Amino acid sequence: MNFIFYNNKNQQFKKDSSAKTAFSLIELSILLMFFGVVISGILSVATSSIVNRSIKTTNDNFQQIYQALGTFLLNNKRLPCPASITLNRLSDASYGQEVVNCNGNGVFQSNSSSNVVYGMVPFKALGLSEQVALDGYRSKIAYVIDKRFAVASEASANFSNVTFSTSPSSNTIIIRDKLLTSDLTLTSDAILVLISYGANKLSAFDPDNSQQNTRSNDVAELDNDITNFINGSPSTATYDNVFMNSAKYSLIFDDDLFYKTKQNLIDDFKAEHLIACFDAGNFFANRHGYFDEVLYATRGCWSPEERKRLTTKCLRDGSWIQYSPCTFCTIATVSGVNAINVNIGSGTLTCNQPGRTGSVGYQCFIDGSFTTSGNCN
Repeated sequence: MNFIFYNNKNQQFKKDSSAKTAFSLIELSILLMFFGVVISGILSVATSSIVNRSIKTTNDNFQQIYQALGTFLLNNKRLPCPASITLNRLSDASYGQEVVNCNGNGVFQSNSSSNVVYGMVPFKALGLSEQVALDGYRSKIAYVIDKRFAVASEASANFSNVTFSTSPSSNTIIIRDKLLTSDLTLTSDAILVLISYGANKLSAFDPDNSQQNTRSNDVAELDNDITNFINGSPSTATYDNVFMNSAKYSLIFDDDLFYKTKQNLIDDFKAEHLIACFDAGNFFANRHGYFDEVLYATRGCWSPEERKRLTTKCLRDGSWIQYSPCTFCTIATVSGVNAINVNIGSGTLTCNQPGRTGSVGYQCFIDGSFTTSGNCN
């Protein structure tokens, strides 16, 4: 009896041991599955964190570049030209230097819009570190401008010369969002664009060599890159003045754009002194002026208003406002009509000298000048 009991107990022991082993394998499988989920989650969070950090770095660099551009504008009354985008940081001393007159190797003029030039952020001219001129993925940030705004404004507004102040600020660089069936234009008045080619780095330029990365095959990303480089004077490439800010239905597009208009720069950096008004008109000898500049008419009013003179002032929208007009004209003696004061406007004067008949037409202007037409009989 004792032996049989021991045998049964031994058999029961073996069964229990076997069951315990099977249960441990199940637990191990569950544990491995759990660890897999946790690690996958950690990797996903880590990847997302890296991407977010890269995006933040890019946008922070955009802001630093823009602030430096504003300081440069106030000091030099113009924007800087790009630096060459094809120079190698490891071997080229001119890497990051502004290319004079926006004309030289590595600064490419658009083949369809000759005022638009493409290059790298000129971080040396802006007093920035090299790292600020790179995006969060360590590619060169492309810097595109309308080169007319890289010409310094003059002491006196002169619309015969193209400068930051006198260049037209509409229909310059176009920024769009690509929608499913059409494009949405965000502005057609941008004068500068900063471009990061994103995590995929397609079409980007690496700082350690002079080559462009493989070009994207995404139709929206292709709007932001250039091709067919030809160095010369000027250097040219194939691209236009349209750049894509986003492509909502693209699985590839990850470019990041930063753009500003002339008015943005003036508002953000209190650069109203660079606003120019065109042609104040005949009363002011067709002169031009800067914001808040006051011009006086070429002649004064008639007595007893001889201390008045028609005045005009340049406004921040580039228009003129006139004030202090004369209220009458003294029309001097003309053939058959004695001298007479008339109000601003037009009319006729009756011939009143002995032996003269008929009438003379007149036009009295707000600067006190006048014209007459016709003669007495």
